[in-house]
Amino acid sequence: MIDFDTLDQLEREVQEPKESKAAGPSLEDQGWILIRPLNGLCNRLSAMLSAAVLAADTGRQVAVDWRITDTCGCSWDRLFAQSTLQVGARTRVWLLTEELLKKLEPMLCGIRILDRICPSADEMNFASAMAARATLPPLQLPCCGLACWLDLESPMWLEHPRCAGMPACDLPLALQAPCTVIAAFSEFYPSARLRDELVEVRSEILRALAPSPQVLRRTSELPRGTVGVHIRRTDHEAACSESPDSLFLEAMDKAAEELGPRFGAFFLATDEPEVEELMLQRYGNRLMCHKKRSLCRKTPEAIEDAFVDLLSLSKCDLILGSFMSSFSALAALLQQRPLRTVRKSVKRPSSSGPLRREVGPAGLSSEVCAACAAASIPCPAMR
Repeated sequence: MIDFDTLDQLEREVQEPKESKAAGPSLEDQGWILIRPLNGLCNRLSAMLSAAVLAADTGRQVAVDWRITDTCGCSWDRLFAQSTLQVGARTRVWLLTEELLKKLEPMLCGIRILDRICPSADEMNFASAMAARATLPPLQLPCCGLACWLDLESPMWLEHPRCAGMPACDLPLALQAPCTVIAAFSEFYPSARLRDELVEVRSEILRALAPSPQVLRRTSELPRGTVGVHIRRTDHEAACSESPDSLFLEAMDKAAEELGPRFGAFFLATDEPEVEELMLQRYGNRLMCHKKRSLCRKTPEAIEDAFVDLLSLSKCDLILGSFMSSFSALAALLQQRPLRTVRKSVKRPSSSGPLRREVGPAGLSSEVCAACAAASIPCPAMR
């Protein structure tokens, strides 16, 4: 028997939409951090990481102005599987898109600030074109309308404590504007001495950046007991000078000896073919490495290959890294692996933070503060 009362009720439910649960604030009503990450792949990831932590501490969202340049000639979608990622309960990181810019005038103002202070070689980028065409408030640095530049080199910012839980009125003026504008090539927040307190958080954010399918296809499984070796060369003068091949050979032999029967293999990541050949001659089938399609960072293949190396290094049981290399540091942070930085000179800890080993001449080891070793990279060419 048909229950017409029930049918009538169902029809009314279809025709009369239910009251939706209270939605969160719209994109237009939220505060934003607009960041233009600069230089190489790991420089960019480091800057994005800091922006995400800062946004989570201040209840903002992040928009990433990813540009294709001579130092990173690869689009976002060739590296990462998604265009947004969640950071904590309230913050998301978004790849900047035309749709986002159309909704947010302060973001357009932010692009205009960036194009004045930190011009991009990617002149055909849609964001710069949209900002140039738009009718916006006059540019009066450090502001343009509702966007404001955050000067990461100012003494006020360098001395500023962590922003978590801080009243809005106590934040720097740039972080009180609807759109905070940043350009960076290294970690800038929180201060170096506080970063070790946030290792879990920073690592989780990096892991949320899921690699694209084409990147994952090029990664390979590593045997248990693999020692990762990152030897940075070419334009990285500090790594070339402080982390010579001879010290890496000593450090590698020592690491294999320490592991004993638990040693599986070496995984080598380097941007110098001669170093790869040297290591293959010495270690033979005990050395693994990915074949590089290109070493020119203007090409997307070179950046994809670098990302594959980064992911592989992060899976190693131990990483031997190059001096002042963000690549070595991020590989260790990604899966929280121990890092030994191979270098000539050895410095004693300058704070009471967690310690990690640094390998000096003739295998000499001492412990150095991980926070100090992960300090901001001074050379824009480093990655």
